[in-house]
Amino acid sequence: IAVGAYANIPVEDFMEAGELAGFTSTGPTLDGRLKPEITAPGQDVISAHSRHAETTEAILEFLGILDVVLAPEGRHIMQSGTSMSTPAVAGAVALYLERFPGASNQEIRDALLSTSADDEFTNQIDYFGALPNNYWGCGKLDVFAAMTEAMAPAVYRPTPGISLSSSTVDGTTPPKRSTTTFAPACRLRHRR
Repeated sequence: IAVGAYANIPVEDFMEAGELAGFTSTGPTLDGRLKPEITAPGQDVISAHSRHAETTEAILEFLGILDVVLAPEGRHIMQSGTSMSTPAVAGAVALYLERFPGASNQEIRDALLSTSADDEFTNQIDYFGALPNNYWGCGKLDVFAAMTEAMAPAVYRPTPGISLSSSTVDGTTPPKRSTTTFAPACRLRHRR
C-alpha cells in the first residue's frame, strides 16, 4: 500500500490541519497505477526519538530548531514525512490482523482502502479531481471504520478478548457485509 501524508495539526499560517502535505509524492506510477493509495497523518507527528540520533540533534541545533522539535525529556521528536504516515497504516494493518488473523494481504488492503474517509480537503474536485485520485488515493485512513465497517475476510476467526464498541461489531461476529459497490478498492463513505 502506497501511503501519502497530510497535516494532522495546523502548521502556523502555512497549512491547515487535514490539508495534503506538500512533500507527499503524487502518482500515477509509470504503468498508470494509482499512487498514493491512501493518506494518513504525516506532518508534524510526535514520535519516539532514537537515543542514537546525535547527528539529527546536531543538525537541529545548528538550524536553531532543536528546542521546537525535541520534547524536553529527549525521548520524543516531532517529524514530518511519509516515514511518519506509513507507520500509522502499518499499525492499522496490525490491528486488522489482530481482529481478523486469517485475513489475506488483499483483504487487508481492500478493508483499509474501502473504508477511507473523505472530507473538505479530499473533495477539492476542481484541484485534485474526484476520489480516488493521484493526490489522496482513496482518501484518509480511518482505522475504526476498517475495523468495524469493512467486509469481513472470507475466513473469519474471532480473536478472543477483543471487544470493539460499535453497533456493528460485538467482538465475536464479523462486520456486516456491505452492498456498496467499490471503485478500485475504494468507496466514498462519509465526511469527517
